[in-house]
Amino acid sequence: MSSESIDTKYILGILNSRLGKFLTKLYVIQLQERQFRMLAQYVANFPIAIPFENQKDKMIELVKDVLDNQSNISEERIDELTFELYGLSMDEIDFLNGEH
Repeated sequence: MSSESIDTKYILGILNSRLGKFLTKLYVIQLQERQFRMLAQYVANFPIAIPFENQKDKMIELVKDVLDNQSNISEERIDELTFELYGLSMDEIDFLNGEH
């Protein structure tokens, strides 16, 4: 997936999911409790799942819903879709759900 074809809302969904927040702690320098320095050299190594077109469209739709309505239900669906995109096991999902 080239950088030209990655929709920013898709990336926003990944980064703000439970998995994205966990990965951010691994790949990005943390400044304070909830502040990170997102330099290109760190973000370039961030593993972004390559979605099927319908998965990408669904993520974009969910992110728009969260931005427009601040929907907790859509946030949960973003997490579920992200878990699916990355092929996480139930143990991995349970671990991430316990992290936050």
